[in-house]
Amino acid sequence: MEKTKFNTNAMVEAALMAVFVIVILIVTGYVPILSFFGTLILPIPIAVLYLRQNFNITLSCIVVSTIITALLFNPIISINAAINYASIGLTLGYCIKSKKSAYVTVLMLTLACILTNILSALIMLVFIEKTSLITFLTDSANTAINSFKASFEEARSYYVNMGVSGKQLEQMDQALTMINIENMLLMLPVSILFYGFMAAYINYIVSIKVLKKLRYKIEEVLPFSNFYVSNLVGAALIGVTCIGIILSGKNVYGAEYFYKSMISIIKFIFILNGVAAASYFMEKKRLLSKRVTTLLIFFSFIVGLGELYFTIGFVEMIFDYRRLDPYRIRKV
Repeated sequence: MEKTKFNTNAMVEAALMAVFVIVILIVTGYVPILSFFGTLILPIPIAVLYLRQNFNITLSCIVVSTIITALLFNPIISINAAINYASIGLTLGYCIKSKKSAYVTVLMLTLACILTNILSALIMLVFIEKTSLITFLTDSANTAINSFKASFEEARSYYVNMGVSGKQLEQMDQALTMINIENMLLMLPVSILFYGFMAAYINYIVSIKVLKKLRYKIEEVLPFSNFYVSNLVGAALIGVTCIGIILSGKNVYGAEYFYKSMISIIKFIFILNGVAAASYFMEKKRLLSKRVTTLLIFFSFIVGLGELYFTIGFVEMIFDYRRLDPYRIRKV
C-alpha cells in the first residue's frame, strides 16, 4: 500500500512539473524576449524532481512535456529546448544530490552547457537552416568580417579627418589584417567555452536562490576570486594539446586546427585563473574593494598587460598560493 502511495505521489509530482515546463515553454515560444528567462527557470523544476524522486521519474516528466509541447507548438523547437533544460537540470540535480562541491558543480554545468549548445546548433542547422556546419560557419564569419571592415573604414575615415598620424593608421591597418576567417574559427572554441562557463555560473546562482527558498541545502557559489584551475585540469589540457601537436606533425587532417584551438583555450583559462588570483590578493591581502580591484584589472588590460595574467595563472596553477586546489603539488 505504501509503495502504491509512493508511486502515485511520484506520478503526481512528475505531472505537475511537466505542466509547469509546458507552460513555460509555450510562453517563451510565443514571447521570444522571455526565452532567456526560460533557460534560467526551466532547469530548476527538473532538478527539484530529480532531488525528490529519481532519474526515471524525472526522465518521464521530460519526455511527456516534450511530446505535448511538440504537439501544441513546434516539434524542433520543443526538442531543442528539452535538450537544454533537461541536461542542465539533470546535471544540477545530480550534483546536489551527490553533494558535489560548488567548483565541481559549476565545472559539470559548464560541460553540460557546452555539449547541449553544440547539439542544439547542429539540430538547428540540419532541420531549420538545412546547411552544413562548415558552410554555416564560413558564411557567418564572412558576414562578421565584412561588417567589421565596414565599421573599421568609417572609423578610419573619421580619424583621418581628425588628423591622426600615418603611423597610428598603419597600426590600425595591421590590426585589421588579423581579422580573418582562420583567426575567427580559432576563437570559436574559446567563445563556446566562455559562453558555457557564464551560462553555468548564472544558472547556478539563480538555482541557489530558488532552491534555498524551497529549503534545499546547496553550496554557495564560489566568488570569482576563488576560481582556480586544478593541477589535474591543467595537466589534461596541456597533454591533449601535445597530442594535437604530435598528430599535426604527422599531417593528420584537422590536427593543426585542433591544437591551435587548444592553445587558445589554455590561454583563456590561464588568463581567467590569473585574473581570479590577482583579484584574490588585491581583496584579501591589500584589502582593496571589489570596485577598485575591478577597475585596476580593467585598466591593466587596456594598457596591454593581459599576457601578464596568463603567467600569473600558470604559476598559480602550479604552486596554488591560495590553497584552493585539493590536488596541489605543493602541500606545505
